[in-house]
Amino acid sequence: MNNIIICNDFTQIIEHYLNNFDLYEKCKKYSYICIYGSIEFFKSNDIKKIIVHEIYIEEQFRRIGLCSNFIKYFIDKLNGTNKIFVIQSVLSKILYEYLLRFNYNEYKFFLKKDGFVIKKCKIN
Repeated sequence: MNNIIICNDFTQIIEHYLNNFDLYEKCKKYSYICIYGSIEFFKSNDIKKIIVHEIYIEEQFRRIGLCSNFIKYFIDKLNGTNKIFVIQSVLSKILYEYLLRFNYNEYKFFLKKDGFVIKKCKIN
C-alpha cells in the first residue's frame, strides 16, 4: 500500500495527520505532499510519540519560514496533549542548527538518540 496523502499546505497536513493518527498502523511511514514540499511521518509503537521522519521544502519556497511555521503550528496543536513531538531525520545543516537554537513559547528541542525531541522548559 502506498501511504501518500496529497494536501493543500502544511497546516492541512498537520490537521489530517493528527485527525487520523489513531487510525494509522504502527511501524509505518506516511508521506504527505503539498505544493510547498513534503512531510513524512513514522508511526512508532509508542502511541505518545508524533515522529516527523522527514521534512522537505521545495527549493523555491525555502528561507521564507515555512519549516519554522510548520514546527510552531505543530507545537500549538499538541499543546495540552500527552504527545511527544520528535523530528527524527535532519538532513539539512540549516535545519539541524535551527533546531539546536529553537525556542518558542517555552519549548525547546533537545537532541536525543531518536531525534530532536521538544520539551517545555523555562528559557532565560
